[in-house]
Amino acid sequence: MENENEIEKKVDEVENQNDNKSDVDLAKELIEARKSSVKKSDYDKLVAERDKILQEKNDLLKSIIDGDKIERSDETPITDEEIAKKRKDLENPDLTNLGYWEAALDLRDAVLEKDGYDCFADPGGENGDKAQLVADTVKECIAQANGDDEVFIALLNGKIQDDPIKPKPTNKPRRG
Repeated sequence: MENENEIEKKVDEVENQNDNKSDVDLAKELIEARKSSVKKSDYDKLVAERDKILQEKNDLLKSIIDGDKIERSDETPITDEEIAKKRKDLENPDLTNLGYWEAALDLRDAVLEKDGYDCFADPGGENGDKAQLVADTVKECIAQANGDDEVFIALLNGKIQDDPIKPKPTNKPRRG
């Protein structure tokens, strides 16, 4: 019986301690608990993602051990809508020279990947080497400019030169 009385006393003490806590203290404890918790749906998503990654890792390791050839393509094919958006991006009047060239090269790369032709080249593709040289030169200038439009313009102007074009003869007599 004495043992039961001691247990009842301890239970009463614990209840009294909780009764002494104010509603504010309990609310603070609840807020702290919520800060360190995660929504069940978010947790489930993370667990599913983890399981997927672990499965891919195990499959990859199994393929390596078995000596299988590993082919992996994380890229999705470029769509016509994406190319149309990239073309539309070039029409933005707020683009700087640097921004324009970045967008133009992005479009070029997308068209090359999707359709296999270089939109910097002549329609017959006869100057593909020159088009590639232009693209490489502009990419080099972009990389060296570090986002500075004025530096980009200076670098680009230092690397390009006009093709000499012979003037067309005219049949008009000179007035003199």
